[in-house]
Amino acid sequence: MIAVAATATDEGLPVVVERLDATDRGAVLAEREDRVVRRTEIYDLVWGGTMKRRDRSVDVFVRKVRDKLARVSSEWTYIHTHFGIGS
Repeated sequence: MIAVAATATDEGLPVVVERLDATDRGAVLAEREDRVVRRTEIYDLVWGGTMKRRDRSVDVFVRKVRDKLARVSSEWTYIHTHFGIGS
């Protein structure tokens, strides 16, 4: 079990965003912090297989994760997009 937490205030009050099983697709990004994860890698880890051309599944997945994080901690940006690094 992986517990993902965010700090809600400067006092350090932890807020549990979501509890993730190691096989939960939400754990894909949490387990790969501090490195660039290519769209094709995210697709393979979350849905399995090869991502088809023009498939927007990864974009929707990342947007939903960003939205959930913004609801609990809007002053932080947890997921950064790096353009031009793979597909």
